[in-house]
Amino acid sequence: MSAPGFAIHVLGAAQAEMSALFARPGTEKFDGYPAETGPFDTPLLPFGVARVVCEAHSTLDGGDHTILVGRVISAERSGTDPLLYCNRVYGRLGSTA
Repeated sequence: MSAPGFAIHVLGAAQAEMSALFARPGTEKFDGYPAETGPFDTPLLPFGVARVVCEAHSTLDGGDHTILVGRVISAERSGTDPLLYCNRVYGRLGSTA
């Protein structure tokens, strides 16, 4: 792993459009979002349900992908509902969709 750290974002229920953007191929996904950075110059997205910033620790072979393992150095959370995605459909906790 060449980056010294990374961020994990748990998106909020109102951030389905952002989720769809980051699921598409392409490299300019952060265009149009504020240039907020955290430790290690990690790009930070607008806050949703939670953000965790990690220091890179190790990588594991995951077959056709690489699993990143990090040490948590900071974490934030809010009381908003999380964005859920299941069976190609966005939903909410407690919803029937």
